[in-house]
Amino acid sequence: MDEKCNFCLIANGRSQAAVIHEGPDIIAFMDSRPIRPGHVLVVPRVHKTDIFSLSPQEYLRVLGIAQGFAKTLQRVFRPKRVGMAVVGFDVPHPHVHLIPMLEYHDITSRSLLDGTLADVTLAELEVHAATVRADLSRTEPKHEQDT
Repeated sequence: MDEKCNFCLIANGRSQAAVIHEGPDIIAFMDSRPIRPGHVLVVPRVHKTDIFSLSPQEYLRVLGIAQGFAKTLQRVFRPKRVGMAVVGFDVPHPHVHLIPMLEYHDITSRSLLDGTLADVTLAELEVHAATVRADLSRTEPKHEQDT
């Protein structure tokens, strides 16, 4: 764990987040500055500098969990598409963005570029997280989870 890493702090319960999944090696939570409602981050608990620093097994695990959550977001938010992005500039810890997309530029985050992307309260994020968790609880056997 890196004491200066926000994702490490969340993964270890030392910082708040609207968590939708906690497993032994992966945590998933709502992005605090969502591009669209339902924007989720899938984060391995191990601290490394970027996604390509993960072992092949860790990398495949993160992408496998992300794939399952993308299906959940599709059911819950009914976007045209769920986009996936791996960037890593803001937080130097591996993570995958899952973004319910209503239009092409949702994945490019036009709102971030034009300055209209707003912070969302934890209470607002918890509403979306509760909706996703409810769907996951109904589909758990079909949805690959941490083992």
